[in-house]
Amino acid sequence: MKKLHVYKENEEFVMERINQFDHATKRYFSSEEGLFEGLHDYLDVLHDYQLDVSEELWTRVIPFLSSPEKRSRGQISVLFTLHKKLYDIRWNGASGKAREKRIEKEFLQLADQNGLHPDIINTMMEQLNIPPYKEEDLPDYLKAHSHGGRREGAGRPSLGTTRKVSITLPDEVWEEIEKEKGDETMSAYLRSVILPKFSH
Repeated sequence: MKKLHVYKENEEFVMERINQFDHATKRYFSSEEGLFEGLHDYLDVLHDYQLDVSEELWTRVIPFLSSPEKRSRGQISVLFTLHKKLYDIRWNGASGKAREKRIEKEFLQLADQNGLHPDIINTMMEQLNIPPYKEEDLPDYLKAHSHGGRREGAGRPSLGTTRKVSITLPDEVWEEIEKEKGDETMSAYLRSVILPKFSH
């Protein structure tokens, strides 16, 4: 798969394109605005690329590519990039829990914006629990970014079995839940409420 790397080098912004034959070409930009103009040229074909954005530029480039006026196909590529980031954080412990929660929130918001079916979202969330050594169960784009060891017990253990549940509650109760959970995802909040009741 073709790759597109975005990073800074010697105070310049770099967009490095690697084609399917591993031939790399770089474009340099003196300003962030120039970089964004360069990225804009790739929006129609972004889904064909494995996108890799440096930590330094992550918080600026990803929101640019995810903004509502950008095309849906480009957003889907960003969605997969967020999914890969979540997988790497989960199995390498990179950057800690706070960053994982922030990226998970971005992932779920973008999935919702693009009308991704809840079953697909659930499947992608469940894939985050598959350890790197079970690569036969992983989609190809997660294999490419899975750096965890190929051994039983590596990384974070599975939380358990996922079951889809619909629940009807009064609007005022939903409002209270939204206030209490804050930035947490609904699944994480409900786990924190339910697990203590059944922990021994």
